[in-house]
Amino acid sequence: MFTDNQPDTLGLGSRSPHTEFLWSLEILAWSPEHFDDAVDVLTALAVLDPGGRLSNRPLASLVGVLSAWAPNTTVHAEDRIRVIRRLVRRQPALGRKLLLHLIPDSHAVQMSHPGPRFRDWKRDSVVTPHDRWSVTTAVVDLLLDELNAAPELYADLIGKIDVLPSRHRTEVARRLTELAGDLEDDDQRAVFHRALRDQVARHQEYADTAWALPADELRPLQAACEALEPRNLVKRYAWLFQSGWITLGDIRRRDDFAAYDAELLARRAAAVGETVANGGLAALVELASATEFADLVGVALAEHSEDHDQELLSWLEEDASPAKEVAAGYMRRRMWTQGNDLRDRLLTLTEVPHVQAVILRLAPEPAAAWSKFAELSPEVAEHYWREFSYFGLGSNFPRALDAARSLLDAGRPAAALDLILLYDREGDTPEAAETVITGLENLIAARLSDPEIGRLSSRFQDLFALLARHCEQVGRQRILSLEWQLLPALGFDAKAPILHKTLVEDPEAFADLVTWSFRPSTTSEEDTVDAVEQENRRNIANHAYRALHTLRTCPGLTADGTLDPVVLRTWVMAARAELAARDRARVGDVQIGQVLAFAPRDQGDLQVPEAVRDLLEEINSSDLERGLSIGIYNKRGVTSRGLLDGGVQETELARSFREQVERAREWPRTRKLLKGLAESYEADARREDQEAERRHQGLE
Repeated sequence: MFTDNQPDTLGLGSRSPHTEFLWSLEILAWSPEHFDDAVDVLTALAVLDPGGRLSNRPLASLVGVLSAWAPNTTVHAEDRIRVIRRLVRRQPALGRKLLLHLIPDSHAVQMSHPGPRFRDWKRDSVVTPHDRWSVTTAVVDLLLDELNAAPELYADLIGKIDVLPSRHRTEVARRLTELAGDLEDDDQRAVFHRALRDQVARHQEYADTAWALPADELRPLQAACEALEPRNLVKRYAWLFQSGWITLGDIRRRDDFAAYDAELLARRAAAVGETVANGGLAALVELASATEFADLVGVALAEHSEDHDQELLSWLEEDASPAKEVAAGYMRRRMWTQGNDLRDRLLTLTEVPHVQAVILRLAPEPAAAWSKFAELSPEVAEHYWREFSYFGLGSNFPRALDAARSLLDAGRPAAALDLILLYDREGDTPEAAETVITGLENLIAARLSDPEIGRLSSRFQDLFALLARHCEQVGRQRILSLEWQLLPALGFDAKAPILHKTLVEDPEAFADLVTWSFRPSTTSEEDTVDAVEQENRRNIANHAYRALHTLRTCPGLTADGTLDPVVLRTWVMAARAELAARDRARVGDVQIGQVLAFAPRDQGDLQVPEAVRDLLEEINSSDLERGLSIGIYNKRGVTSRGLLDGGVQETELARSFREQVERAREWPRTRKLLKGLAESYEADARREDQEAERRHQGLE
C-alpha cells in the first residue's frame, strides 16, 4: 500500500489512495469513541510500512495524534499516555521510534490533521503545561525503560537532551557514565561521545542565551562525555576534523576569532602529534579516512612538525585518496608559512611533473608560481592548468586574463569564461572580449560537452553583454553566429543583443527567421529530404522560433530610446514585402505585430504609440493587429497574487484600456484593438474573482 510510486498529492487536487486512507484514520482519531481503534490500525500500518520518500507515513500520523504539545485529537492526556504505553508494550521496535519522535523538539513543525465535515469531533481544546509535562514525562520514562534492551537509542536521546525534564537529563547522564565503564564497542563509544560533546559545547558557546543549559546541569553531561571518550586515538580525535569550524565550548569563537582559530589549530596539532607518536604516519592516514576534511589533518601535521616533507611528497604521487589530501594540506600550510623559498626547495625534491604541478597549485600567490614554468618540464604546466582551481583567489586576483587563456589552452573553456566573470576587474576591454569569444567558440566546437559548463548557467547573458560592447573589435558576425548557436543555453528570457539588434535593423534577417519557423500560407512544400535533413530543419525552426519570441525591442528605436516613425515604417514595409514574397504574409503580419508591442509609449502615454497607430490605419491588416494584441497581452508576463485577491489586477488593466479607447478616437483600428484588450482583461478578472470566491467558500 505504501509505495514511492504513489504521489502524495496530485496536481489537480486528488490524492493517492494511501493518503486518503491515512487521512480517514486521522479524522477518526479526533473522536474519543474511535481513538483507540484508529491508533491500533495506524500502528499495524506503521509496522508494515516499508518506508519511502513520502512524508505522509503511518508513523507520522501517530506522532501527530499522540503529540505532547499539539495533539490531533480531543482525547485527554491520560488516555493518550495509556495508548502510548500499550503500543510500546505490543510493538517495542515501533514504540521506540515513536517515543523518540514524541519528545518535543524546539525546531519541529506540527501539522494539523483534517477534521470531519459533518461531525463535531474536532473541537478547540487547550493543551495545558501540565498536560504537555505529563505526556513528555511519561514518554521519557518509557524510553529510559527501553535503553537496557536497545542502548543504541542513547545516540538519538542525546540529540534531545536539552529538551528533557531536568531529572531525566541527570538520569541519562548517570546511566551514560555507568555504561562507559562496560562499553567495549569503540565505534559506539565514539558515536555517544561525539553526540554529547556537540551538545555540551553548543550550550557552552551560547551560555549567554536564554535557552542554554546552566553550567551545573552541563557538568554531569560533560563527565559522561569524558567517560565515553573512545580508547582508539583515531576515533577519539576524528571529531576535530569534521568541519573547518568546530564549536569548542570552553573557548567561544564569538569572543575572539583569532584566538579561537589558534586554539583549534593547537588542539588539532596535539591530536595529530599523539596519533603519529602512537601509530606513525599510517595512523594519520587512518585518521584522515575517518574524517570529512582530510586536508585539515595535513594542516595540523604541518603545525605539529616540519620533518615530513620528503615522505609526504611521495603521497602526492597517489591518485585521489585521503593520504594525498593530507599531503596537500600539509604542503599548503608549510608553504603559506615559509613562503616561496620552501616552494622552490620542494620543487627540487621531486622530478615527477604532476607532483611539481601540485606544489605550484598549493603555493601562495598563484601568479608568482607561474614564473617557475619556464624552469620545469612543459608537462608541469599542462598538469597545473588541467587541475587548477580558480575559486577563493580573492577579489584582487591579478592576471585573470592570462589564467583564462591558459585554461583555454588546457581545454577548459567553461572554466576560463567563469574565471573572467569572477576576477577580471579591469572590465570591458577588447582583450577580454576576444578571450570570451574564443572560449565560446571552443565550447561550441566541443558540442557543449565541457563538464564545467554548468558553472556558467545564466551567466551567458553577461558574456554576450560584454561582447556587444566590443562588437566592432571582435567582429559582429562572430558574435551573431555565437548568439544564434547558444540561444538554447540562454534560458527562458534569453538576451542575445547582437542577434536581436540585427533582426530589428535588417527586415530580411527577420523574414528569414519567420520563414524557418512557419509553413507557407497558401502553398505546400513537398518534403523530399531524408530523416537527417528533417531533424536539422526542425532544429533550425526551433532556434528561429525562440529567437523571435525572445525579441524584446522594436525597429526604429534611437539612441535616446525614442521611436523614429520613418525608420519604423521602412522596416515594417520591407519586412511585409519580403514575407509576402515567401508566401508568409499572414503569419508574418502576426509576428511583426508582436514586435510592435515593444514600441515605447509616446507623449500621449497610450499603450500603442502614434507611429504604430498610423501604421495600423495605413496597412489595414487584421493579422498585424492580432499580433500586436497578442504581444501586448504577453508582454505583461507572469503575475502573482494572494489566494483571495481575485481579479483586482485585471480590473485595473481593463479600466486603463477602456480609458485609452476614448483617447484613440482618431485611429479606429487602434480603438478596436484597445477595446478588445479591455474586454479580454474583464473576462480574466471575472474568472479570477470566481476562483477567489470558491477558495473563500472552501470549495478549492
